[in-house]
Amino acid sequence: MAEICPITVSKLCVLLRGASSVTVLSHVRPDADTLTSAFALCAMLRQMGKKAACRCDGDVPETLRFLLGDEPLRGDIPDGTDLLLAVDVASPGQLGSFGYLADAVDAMIDHHASGEPFAPYYLDGTAAAAAELVYKIYSMLRTFGDLPEMPDVARLLYAGLADDTGNFKYSNVTPETFRVAGALLSEIAPSDGLTAAEISRNLFDSHPLPIMRGNALATRKLRLYEDGRLAVSTVSLADLDGEGLSEADLADGADIPRAVRGTEIGVILKQQADDPTAYRVSSRSNGGADVAAVCRAFGGGGHVKAAGCTIRATSSEEAERIAADAFAKALGGAK
Repeated sequence: MAEICPITVSKLCVLLRGASSVTVLSHVRPDADTLTSAFALCAMLRQMGKKAACRCDGDVPETLRFLLGDEPLRGDIPDGTDLLLAVDVASPGQLGSFGYLADAVDAMIDHHASGEPFAPYYLDGTAAAAAELVYKIYSMLRTFGDLPEMPDVARLLYAGLADDTGNFKYSNVTPETFRVAGALLSEIAPSDGLTAAEISRNLFDSHPLPIMRGNALATRKLRLYEDGRLAVSTVSLADLDGEGLSEADLADGADIPRAVRGTEIGVILKQQADDPTAYRVSSRSNGGADVAAVCRAFGGGGHVKAAGCTIRATSSEEAERIAADAFAKALGGAK
């Protein structure tokens, strides 16, 4: 097990250059940022003549197949792997069934300031997305002469950056985010393939009908607390069964309750099919409330304004009551 300490982007590039076979791990319930970052790293490594594979305890979501295809991610770690990376994975628990490999990870690339490093880490809590950090790796390897311009890598990283910033509207956006986005656009625009506008439309403005019905269900289940400052939507297995939907159809999650005008915290709870006493919580803060602190109290975590955890309860009513009480307290410290 390597010493758990910070490493620089240049040190990480040295590791990549010296490896012959690399496996990149993503987090469970994968989103665009973790998968596009992993796929981009693999594309870069293959261009450098390395063997590279992406692995995840999860599948490519239907909403990302326009960009990533449906490549299986759950296989064994390839024989001969001599460098194991984790990208956008904030803690060992987020590796899911690959958690047993946490001590074997050679380096992690992450942007969660409140995470739990478990390997040498290239971490920047001010970065809007892991894709922003992978871009810096890409840029440095190009400077070294290891890579040519790769527009398809730029497309992947642009998608990850756009998704984790809500199409550049969240408070995690910084001037550096726009600088990176501009550099990626400069590679995408003159090349053949998906345009930046087509990527954004697929991510934000084109949804399968079941997801739109899932959003409608989450909207119908909304309840307001604390004079409308807190919006909570709790979706049970019975709710999903009644609509012929699955949890995957609740894709927008906490974006539904957080969109209610006047809401400072939006929360969605989803009852889990494999354990009906478990309710997976996604939360978003529109103001000064720290939702990550609330989620850490339940064994979860994330960003100050976007975090998740699991609440255990004997009924959906009890789960919502526990969540509403906990997040209401966070509003007391908000400014």
